[in-house]
Amino acid sequence: MPSRRDVVAALYGAWRLMRFDSGGMAWFDVSIAGFWRSFFAAILVAPFYAIVVALELAERVEPYDLGWAIVVSIVAYAAGWAVFPIVAIFITRLLRLSQGYVPFIIAYNWAGVPQTLVYFPAIMIGAAHLAPPALAELLVVAAFVYIMVYQWFVTRTALETTGLTAAGIVIVQVLVDALIQRGASSLI
Repeated sequence: MPSRRDVVAALYGAWRLMRFDSGGMAWFDVSIAGFWRSFFAAILVAPFYAIVVALELAERVEPYDLGWAIVVSIVAYAAGWAVFPIVAIFITRLLRLSQGYVPFIIAYNWAGVPQTLVYFPAIMIGAAHLAPPALAELLVVAAFVYIMVYQWFVTRTALETTGLTAAGIVIVQVLVDALIQRGASSLI
């Protein structure tokens, strides 16, 4: 479990990266212990994920078992935090970027917190009907595009690689997340 100071430093680093400032990397503990502590970001993001899942279930037309839906959602959430870091081991080895793996996953994990703070309000505006549907969808798409650019910047910066390589890695990450979410949806 990271200390409060470690969490604040890591979130500050993620915020700086979100502003496309590569100096944000200096705020992460890039040790092996820092690697494992970076998964604490999943705890910070979990309440937002739970609300989004509840909204999706509330809109679902087909009948479903709530208990089963909760179990599947929890497993999907955990898989979302575990599968890509495992896939990234192979990607970074294949691309000869292994030396950047630990800093990359640390930055990637902590970046999930500010990403949530961008995406969540966009979703809530649509869910609360605070904007016309077309505008609400546009906000979600804009948030998604910004997050993809942010992930690209984090990937390029942390792995010290080219923009094209970073884009390919982000595409893999998006596909992994989509497969996990699609699998979870099909089980509910």
